[in-house]
Amino acid sequence: MPTGTEFALVHNGEQNIVVKVLGLTDEFLFNGEMYTCEAQELYDSVEEFFEAFNWTHPDDGLDRRFIFSVHLLDEAQQAEREHPSGVFLSSASAAS
Repeated sequence: MPTGTEFALVHNGEQNIVVKVLGLTDEFLFNGEMYTCEAQELYDSVEEFFEAFNWTHPDDGLDRRFIFSVHLLDEAQQAEREHPSGVFLSSASAAS
C-alpha cells in the first residue's frame, strides 16, 4: 500500500458500500489505459478484505450482507471534488 493512501467509505443505509481509495498517483495506478500490477494488487486486496466480512446465504447467492464496490481514484477524480477520508452515510441513510 503506497504511503499516504486513505480510504473513504460511503454507506447508503441499506446494503451498498462504496470504498474510495485516495492518495494514489496516476503513475502508481496506470500503465497506459490499464492498471499497473501494483494497482491491481491493491484493488484485489481491498476487495478481498471487504469480502472477508461479507456473508452470502448458502442457498441464495443474491442474499448478501452487503454489496460493495472499490474505486481507486486517479488524480483528476480526487481534484474534481473533495473526497475526504472517513466513513460517510448518504442522505438516504441520514433520513432513516
